[in-house]
Amino acid sequence: MKKNDMSDIFNKIFSKLSSIGVGFLVITFFVFLSIKTPYFLSGENLLSILRMASFYSIGAWGATIVLMTGGVDLSVGSNIGLTSGILFLLLMWTKNIFLALTCAIISGLIIGVINGFIIAKVKVPAFIATLSMVYILRGILYIFSNADLLMFSFGKIKVMDILGYGTLGGIQIPVIIAIIIFIILTILLKETKFGKCIVAVGSNKQAAKNVGIRIDNILILTYILSSILATLAGILMIARVSNIYPNYGEGFELEVIATALIGGASLEGGRGSLLGTAIAAILIAIVNNGIILVLNINPFWYKVVMGSIILIAVFLDKLVDIRKTKSNYKLQEKIL
Repeated sequence: MKKNDMSDIFNKIFSKLSSIGVGFLVITFFVFLSIKTPYFLSGENLLSILRMASFYSIGAWGATIVLMTGGVDLSVGSNIGLTSGILFLLLMWTKNIFLALTCAIISGLIIGVINGFIIAKVKVPAFIATLSMVYILRGILYIFSNADLLMFSFGKIKVMDILGYGTLGGIQIPVIIAIIIFIILTILLKETKFGKCIVAVGSNKQAAKNVGIRIDNILILTYILSSILATLAGILMIARVSNIYPNYGEGFELEVIATALIGGASLEGGRGSLLGTAIAAILIAIVNNGIILVLNINPFWYKVVMGSIILIAVFLDKLVDIRKTKSNYKLQEKIL
C-alpha cells in the first residue's frame, strides 16, 4: 500500500472519529443543560440554538475549506462587519433591498479575490495577508460609518423579515439555507475536480503541482468561497437586528476557525469535514446558549471557554499530525 493511500485512509478515519467525538460532546452538554434547567428544552430556546448554529456553520464551512488547503482566513469577522455595513448604508440611502444585497455579496466576492490574489500570486503568507485585511476592512467600515452606530428598520422590508423571522414547515429560514449550502458544498467537495484539488493542494502542494493542478487558481477560488460564505452568514445574522456598530462581527473569525478545527479540520491542511464542522457549530451554539441564557453566569466566561476549546482543538490536531508523521516514517522504513 502506498504512502498516499495510507494518508488518505488515516484522514478518513480521523474525520469520522472527530465527528463522533464532537457528537458525544454535543449530547453531553445537551443532557447536562436539560437537567440544569427546564428552559433549555423549550421550543423557543432550541430554535434559537439551531439558528445560531446555522450562522456558525455557514461561516465555518468557508474556514474549513480554507484550512483544507493549508491556509487560514482571519478576515471573516471584518468581512461580515464591512459587508453588513454596506448593506445598512445602501438601505439608508436608497431603500432598495435588492441593490443593497447585491452590492454586499459583490463586496464579499471582491474581498475574497483580493485575499486569494495576495496569497496565491504575491505569495504573502495567508496569516499575514488576511490579518492585514482585518484592519483594512474594519478601517473602511469606521470611515464610512463615521465610527457611529448604523440604524435601519427592516420592518417594512419583506426579504429581510423572511430571512430573519421566516419559517418553512416550522423550520427557520437560516437553517434551511444552511442545509442547502451544506448539500451544495458536499457535492462540490466530493463529486467535483475542484473539491479533489483542494484536498490535494492541502496534502502536498508540490505533488499537486507535479500532476498539473493550478494551485494559484485553486487558492483564489477557495478564498472567494470563504468570503462569500462569510458574507451570507453576516446577512442572515443582521436580518434580525435594526442597528450595527462599526465593530460588528469582531471575533467571529476565531469562532468559525475554532468550529472548523473542532469539527476535524487540520491547521496543516489536507483534512476537513463539513459534517464535523456542522456538529461542532451545534456544540458552540449550545455552549454559548448555556453560558449566557441558561446558566445565567457572567457572559465573559464564554470567551474563556472558547479560548480553551481553541487551545484543546489545536493541541489534539498537533497530536494527530505527530502520530501521522510517525506512522508514515515507519511505513517508509519498512519499504526501504
